[in-house]
Amino acid sequence: MTAQRNDTPSTNLVETPPSAGRMAVAIAGYPYSTRAAILDIVDNSVEAAADRIAILFEQSGKELKRFAIIDNGTGISPRILDEVLRAGSRTSHLYSKESLSRYGIGLKGAGFSLGTKLSVITRAEGHPILRRAIDLDYIQQNDAWVQDVREPDQDELRLFKSAMAQLSEGGPRESGTLILIESLNIRSRDIARLKNDVVRQLGETYGKFLAGRGSSSLQIKVLDGWQSQDFGPQEGVLIEPVDPLHRENPSTLVLYSREEIKLEDGTNIFFSAVVLPHPNTVPIEVKRKYRYTQQDQGVYVYRNGRLLASGEILGLFSNDFHLNAFRGELEYTSGADEHVLVDVAKSHISLSQEAFARLQELVKVCTRTADTLWREKDVLTEEDIKGLFDESNSLIASRQRLIIDLAKKRAEQREKAESTPPGANGGRKGRQGKKSPKEIPYVRPQDTLPEDVLYRPIFDPELQSVVVDVNLAHPFSKAVFSVSPGEGKRSVPRRATTAVQQLLYVLGQVEWGLNDSEDNRELLDQFRKYCSLNLRALLAD
Repeated sequence: MTAQRNDTPSTNLVETPPSAGRMAVAIAGYPYSTRAAILDIVDNSVEAAADRIAILFEQSGKELKRFAIIDNGTGISPRILDEVLRAGSRTSHLYSKESLSRYGIGLKGAGFSLGTKLSVITRAEGHPILRRAIDLDYIQQNDAWVQDVREPDQDELRLFKSAMAQLSEGGPRESGTLILIESLNIRSRDIARLKNDVVRQLGETYGKFLAGRGSSSLQIKVLDGWQSQDFGPQEGVLIEPVDPLHRENPSTLVLYSREEIKLEDGTNIFFSAVVLPHPNTVPIEVKRKYRYTQQDQGVYVYRNGRLLASGEILGLFSNDFHLNAFRGELEYTSGADEHVLVDVAKSHISLSQEAFARLQELVKVCTRTADTLWREKDVLTEEDIKGLFDESNSLIASRQRLIIDLAKKRAEQREKAESTPPGANGGRKGRQGKKSPKEIPYVRPQDTLPEDVLYRPIFDPELQSVVVDVNLAHPFSKAVFSVSPGEGKRSVPRRATTAVQQLLYVLGQVEWGLNDSEDNRELLDQFRKYCSLNLRALLAD
């Protein structure tokens, strides 16, 4: 017999409020990076229709003292001010379709991840300057989520006015908000790097707003230092919009300009995709700017114009070196939140089954195209080849030092045992170099070699050492130094390059170390020729 479910509410319901102290610790423990926390607070400024925002870093020596994020938005109405610092603020009814907010946790979680004291000083149009503050340590110690609701003192009023002066050449605006974070948790050893990271991320995250999204254009600046007594605007870094797809470059190949994907529930998402110009075809400064890495390849996710995540795989493809020029863009509004699932800290994103299936078809076309175009142009430059030889020589040198140290120890042991001086070197004369292992180019590139052999050991009188020349014109070298050596040929993985070079060095050393007889010379010459011919045949059709 199946048990009947009773949906009637129990009359024995007892309210059990969560522990405020434990909740505060949990909120402070959200996986925010410093830059992500700052951006989450900036979201509130964008939400408040601000067109001027500043991020202030107040530093004492090499240590950050406090952060401040200020804006000239609408300010916070006294009617909802008490909700702003509540854990899970009851303001969801105020969220618009274009809202950047969702959970009512962001300001508290981001603020407490940066520091233990969080203050809000604000002025809405037609209202006086108001202040609220929360202290993580106090909440923990007293297990009560309480706010400090006193009026701002003279120092805080002066601080607010000075902050507002940073946003406009014409003086403070009528409305705006200052978020102040003190007792910082950040112990960064490189403050300059942190600021540079924040500057770049601001340009990417709010790039659509900075470029003039909709009817308004946003300006954001980062101030390096701030004195509350100075009421004049200070110089700072003005944030420039950054398009991760770099569509400003005419060489960027656009695969999908903005493909609309209509979903069954009536909502829609938009997908764009490009292939960046190959790094070998752009100047070095552009190459650095575009960041051709596996971390940056993939899909950039935007919710209501705000970048949520960069270089996401979303389960749609696998990271691969040959996709470093692939960039996609997924745009959606809050109406499609059920199809693009984001955690509180905006650190993990997953797709609904329907959205995944629709996007997978498009992404498959993109990755195939990006892979093909990358391989067509993926030929190493002279600088790249030199770097690979340098790496191989460094590895060989480290092993040579070990061998030399071991040989010395054994010679010393034989001297003690036999009481005789060390014996002469065997093999060809001059085999032991006078230079240290680190200074010897054990393998070195040559444009060509006689009889088109792959390698050739030779004694270099200047170096007083045996080196192995490697023929870059040989098909096997081309396969090693190019991911795509040509149609119908098999490529050798780049990671095998140094191993191959070390093998050639060992072969060359073995040859040179044998007795110098005519029979041996003829045999070894034949070996090099057959080795080169076999490798050529291996790579042929």
